[in-house]
Amino acid sequence: IANNAKEYEVKASRDIAFVQFKEEPSLDDENALQDQLKALVDDKIEFNEVSKANETVVGFTNTTEIEAFVNLNSDQKYLDSFVFEASLPKAQTETIKNLKTGEVFGPYKAANSYKLTKLVSKRKIADSVKVRHILTPFVGSARADALVTKTEAQAKATADSIYNVIKKNRSKFTQLLELSSDKVSNENNGEIEFAYTASFAEEFKAFSFENKIGSLGVVRTDFGYHVIEILDQGTPQQAYKLATISRTIEPSIETIDEVFKNKSKFEIAVANADFNEVAKENNYSVMPVSNMNELDESIPGLGSQRAVIRWAFEDGSDVGDVKSFTVSGGGFVVVKLTAVNKAGTMSVEKASVSALPEIRKEKKAQMIIDRLSETTLDAIASSENQSVKSALAVTMKNPTLSGAGREPLVVGTAFGLGEGVTSDLIIGANGVYAVEVTKLTKADPLPNYQASANRVGQAKSNTVTTKLFEALKAAADIEDNRAVFY
Repeated sequence: IANNAKEYEVKASRDIAFVQFKEEPSLDDENALQDQLKALVDDKIEFNEVSKANETVVGFTNTTEIEAFVNLNSDQKYLDSFVFEASLPKAQTETIKNLKTGEVFGPYKAANSYKLTKLVSKRKIADSVKVRHILTPFVGSARADALVTKTEAQAKATADSIYNVIKKNRSKFTQLLELSSDKVSNENNGEIEFAYTASFAEEFKAFSFENKIGSLGVVRTDFGYHVIEILDQGTPQQAYKLATISRTIEPSIETIDEVFKNKSKFEIAVANADFNEVAKENNYSVMPVSNMNELDESIPGLGSQRAVIRWAFEDGSDVGDVKSFTVSGGGFVVVKLTAVNKAGTMSVEKASVSALPEIRKEKKAQMIIDRLSETTLDAIASSENQSVKSALAVTMKNPTLSGAGREPLVVGTAFGLGEGVTSDLIIGANGVYAVEVTKLTKADPLPNYQASANRVGQAKSNTVTTKLFEALKAAADIEDNRAVFY
């Protein structure tokens, strides 16, 4: 370590160990959520406190106000659109496909939610469409140019006028494209091709897929008024309009309270007992984290936790101190400060992880060199029960030996030898080598070396700039107080 001090220089750092208490939904929470969804399926009788009489509350199966019902009871809004089979939940695809119109399936679990799905309707829809359009924007429409002055009423009147002309003579369509503000599609005769699954203005999409080829119409979207003609449609596929009530699985108040109680018990227990032992007794996992720097933001396993890092570096925090923190996303973490590592040379214990393998390599290499007295490759190979191997077309640019890997020192040594000359023993990255140059092929001369000289000059310039910056950093006497504010 002393002989390679630069490799083992470290900044001030801290080591911690922590136990995390996650606010995760329990099995009881999941069962309760399923019961809530089941209660939405069928009609039920409830007493109305206002009218003082029993009333029938219509359930998901019989409601005619599907969008309102879904939006009132679901974490996700109702999507009034058809979907193809590929978009159905994989595990439930066959069941949903075989539902009768108006039938409800569920509750079923999908990712971190429980869901009810009702088949509203199904029909064959083309998977893609080709249309052409002329767009007339109005003041306030999406992406409208600053030069647009038409009111919405004027834009509709213009679109209706264009529609009437084209309806009488479809060949006029391309002649009127100069009136369209969609310059992108204008370059392709106003034509647009898109899949049913593509993100398009719903009104534009509905007209394009719900009408027949050859249909012509005026459609309003957030972008203005479109005169649309359907040119072609893709292969019809079975599509499904579904109403889905989705509820995210979340921990209940009781579960959250239980997590807080367990965290508090553990925090109190470790104040006067061994952190690891108490964790083991309670079947909690202890996660160690080493070499946290003062300006680090994230902690492995926890994510962004600046509060923990700030605490670990505070003047009043000592080895053995324990503190709890809330975790973003829910839950708590109880942290113990296990080591305060000062700036300077790494401790022998930590440095040994990388130092010992290097020491072993040096020792082994020296043992090999000490026992070898042979000077030819055949004699050395025979003495060590090895075979002489060949490496062809070796270059300095790629100092790799086939069967041995990257060995820049060995290759560099070979390039310093003459043809037919054998080297002394070389300690490489992966072993001890002796090499003999069997053939030396000189590079073909270039007619002009200016390009190479330019590359070398640029490389040197970049190196100087980098080294200069590093030298200025090393020579600067700056006290870093960023952690005080971060």
